[in-house]
Amino acid sequence: MVRLDEIENALDIEQETELEDISEADSLEEDRAALLANEVGRRTNVLADAYPFSISENGEKLSFLPELNFGRLSYLICLILNNSWTSGRLQAPLRLTNEELRSARDIFEVVSLFAALGRTGGPGFLLGTNRAGAEALLRRLRDVCEKVGEGRARDAVPAAAPPAANDDGVDIISVELEPDGPPMRVFSFGQSASGQNFKDKPIKNLVEGFLDIWFDTQPQNTEAAMYIPAILDQNDLRYYNGRLGLMIHRPRLAAYAQRGFELYLQNQELVHYVDDVDAPQAFYNAYLRRIETDVA
Repeated sequence: MVRLDEIENALDIEQETELEDISEADSLEEDRAALLANEVGRRTNVLADAYPFSISENGEKLSFLPELNFGRLSYLICLILNNSWTSGRLQAPLRLTNEELRSARDIFEVVSLFAALGRTGGPGFLLGTNRAGAEALLRRLRDVCEKVGEGRARDAVPAAAPPAANDDGVDIISVELEPDGPPMRVFSFGQSASGQNFKDKPIKNLVEGFLDIWFDTQPQNTEAAMYIPAILDQNDLRYYNGRLGLMIHRPRLAAYAQRGFELYLQNQELVHYVDDVDAPQAFYNAYLRRIETDVA
């Protein structure tokens, strides 16, 4: 058993339901438990098999569900990552170490890729992995166009390209195909924003310039999506959707990631440039071993 305020914590849920001070009043304890239980129930309805907890009858404790599928794993990685930054609620030893935070960026990109795959049906391409520079990025973009059958990347790195471009702000491309070929239903350009500064990364503004610099022939139907480990309320979703791009926050991300991983298991050719699809599980396992050792 794990306390609600240890990980999927009461403060996190209370802030989203405007209950910041409710835990201070003993007379409201029953209401607090009911409201928290309702919120967990809502998340369960949204996430279905991708939600990794069940709640006790009194609304105070969460239990890990016995089987950790990819959606639940994605949710937990988001939860731990989002609460490990300076303003997060996890304290040592549960908080990720600096070394783990550096690794978590790449892990979150993999999780985000599967979420992108789950949204569009694939294929999905991870551009930022290995961060090998502009030439490697251009080769990958040519490969994307060839595999998808739409668009044409430039023959050489353009003079306007950033000198040290690794992904030039676009971490992920995923495509929703049409059965009779291009133009495809959607070419989705995504950014995996694992930190707290996602508000400073408007992928929506980057896509137009990215297409202009790197493509001779641009795909016709494009969108910009941002993948984040945080949970946003409905007002924030509307605000940032209009300014940053389509916001794929934690509940959406985990549900889509589960669907994407299921698609991958059916057809592994849908996923490209991921060195190790088991890396998120390995990262989570290593985190558990570390905190067990630290606690002991």
